[in-house]
Amino acid sequence: MKKYHYENIRGFDRVIRKFNKLENAFGGDGYKLEGVLFECAKMIRDSAKKKVPVRTGQLRDAIVAKKFSYRIKDKPAAFAAIDYGTKATVLTLYGHLVEFGTVKSGAHPFFRPAVTENRQRIIDRIKGEAKRMVHASVRG
Repeated sequence: MKKYHYENIRGFDRVIRKFNKLENAFGGDGYKLEGVLFECAKMIRDSAKKKVPVRTGQLRDAIVAKKFSYRIKDKPAAFAAIDYGTKATVLTLYGHLVEFGTVKSGAHPFFRPAVTENRQRIIDRIKGEAKRMVHASVRG
């Protein structure tokens, strides 16, 4: 079997440089997608806040969007959730009961519909930003 010496292929070094730029566009110190992911988490948060049934407003006020404070395998991430931490009181620990219902009260979904409603917008937003990053990386 014949062995190839890729470094002898015309333009190979240019292709490798472009791949290295592309790799740097999505990782490294930039975390360029983090802002877009956070925007998407805020879309879900805002939609869920509009859909949640309100009595006292505590559950609505506990719905948040956050960036992860740490990275898993060097990947940026963001999420929307009900924050049972410092801002919310113990009285808001019933979000899952509202979402899925109980034996005595029916479900009033607000989070799942918020995700479903924004799904395509989120996919398009992330895809568009990734495409922009690829073009900028390869051209730059």
